[in-house]
Amino acid sequence: MHPHSPSPQDLVGNPVVQSDLTDAEIGMLERRLPGWIECSKDKKGDNFKAVCDELRALPYVTTLNRSQWDSRKKQYKMWMYNHGRGRAQEALTKYQQQWMARAVVVRTKKAEITALIQEKKGAQPGEAEMISNYQWAVSQVMGNMTEAELEEAEKGAMRWNSERPPLVVQADTAAHKGKQYARKFASTMWKQCGMRVVILEAWLNEAEQVMVSRWVFQVVARAPF
Repeated sequence: MHPHSPSPQDLVGNPVVQSDLTDAEIGMLERRLPGWIECSKDKKGDNFKAVCDELRALPYVTTLNRSQWDSRKKQYKMWMYNHGRGRAQEALTKYQQQWMARAVVVRTKKAEITALIQEKKGAQPGEAEMISNYQWAVSQVMGNMTEAELEEAEKGAMRWNSERPPLVVQADTAAHKGKQYARKFASTMWKQCGMRVVILEAWLNEAEQVMVSRWVFQVVARAPF
């Protein structure tokens, strides 16, 4: 069993016999698990087939006969369900993924990225063309960065992950994502716990002024307070 894998369970939480999957198989399953979790129910079959096609190409797996391969696929499916259930539960409270260098560039060079799209594409903030060209502009900006700048972005991502982003980034996230995060939390608490919540937020803006807001999601709770 892979050293980082949780104790295996069946679909109702009962312990099952440990599988004999190799590290290579488990590594590939772990890489493909997020995509399998995120796809809709009607797409999971096709997604799983694509995962199996990749696994079938592994050196050890290519030696299996038809009966052994069918048994192996059942192990893969059970692994995906067992581990997918745990990851899906974690996702209920995981609002920000790990920071990567590209995300650091997006946050720290926002003005430069926007200006490039305006100059080259003639799009203005808020327009569809601005949004559709944003990733192109990020790639252009990163392509023009020096090795030292790229290395600093990598170090910045590590700092933001181990500590937290700088105040200006936190303030921007609070202003643009605070309500979305609050709504997701309120929705989760209602669906999972039947609990109605009122959220009082306070944060520092870029000028280090205290900002306060209150959210009462009556639509989520389906009843007035």
